[in-house]
Amino acid sequence: MYFYLLVQFLLLTLFTFTFTILQFLRDFFFFIFSLVVLYNLKLLLLHSSIYNSMTTSYRWLIEILLEFDQDSRRAFLEFCTSCGRLPTGGLQALNLKILPEQPGRMLPRSRACANTLFLPDYPNKNEFERYLKLALHDSHGQFEQE
Repeated sequence: MYFYLLVQFLLLTLFTFTFTILQFLRDFFFFIFSLVVLYNLKLLLLHSSIYNSMTTSYRWLIEILLEFDQDSRRAFLEFCTSCGRLPTGGLQALNLKILPEQPGRMLPRSRACANTLFLPDYPNKNEFERYLKLALHDSHGQFEQE
């Protein structure tokens, strides 16, 4: 009887330990993947815009894009380029330019033919995200609109 309980306890401990290791490995690989995506995204946007990594709008855009789900990211690509997929060559081949918008405008706008995104200045990240989502949603299927 005690032997049976001991074996059961050891198997349960082994299972719990194995499950914990698998969770750790999953989280670790997700973290590494996120760093690679973040690095590529920052590199793409940094080299193709007048913004730099210290600019608030630049940091907010990176954070918001990383928080977006796949459909929202696709909508962002479609908004900026009129195509919901990355070109052959991935992020490096996209050549997305990010420029400041004229004062007085509230919604981001794009020039899809030139892969250019114009971003107004916003007082906080929540307002930035709200207007970006509004622009993505309202421009569905319409490009180069003023």
